[in-house]
Amino acid sequence: MTPWTPARATLDDLGPFDCLTDGATCANGFALPRFTMATVRELTVALDDMDALYPGWNTLRVAGGVVEVWSYGEAVELCPPDADGLYSVGHGYWTWQIL
Repeated sequence: MTPWTPARATLDDLGPFDCLTDGATCANGFALPRFTMATVRELTVALDDMDALYPGWNTLRVAGGVVEVWSYGEAVELCPPDADGLYSVGHGYWTWQIL
C-alpha cells in the first residue's frame, strides 16, 4: 500500500476537492491525486455543471465501480480503483494542482 497524505486539489477553476497524494507529479508538472468514490461523485457534479456551460467538457460516469472519463461523447479514459481503492482521474493530462 502507498503511504498517502491527505490534501486538497484543484482542476483549473474547479475545487478544491479532497484527495490523497504521494507527492508525485507527471512529466508536465501537474499533480497526480487519488480520490475516494465520494470525492469522485463531487467531481462528477462539478464537471456536469461545466459541461452545461461548455458542451463537450469532460464528464465522468461510474459503471461497475470503474470511473469513465468522457469528452465530446466519447469515453477517453477508464479508471478502475487502485490497490488502495482510490481512483486516479485525468492523470497525466488534467491540470491538477495540490493546494
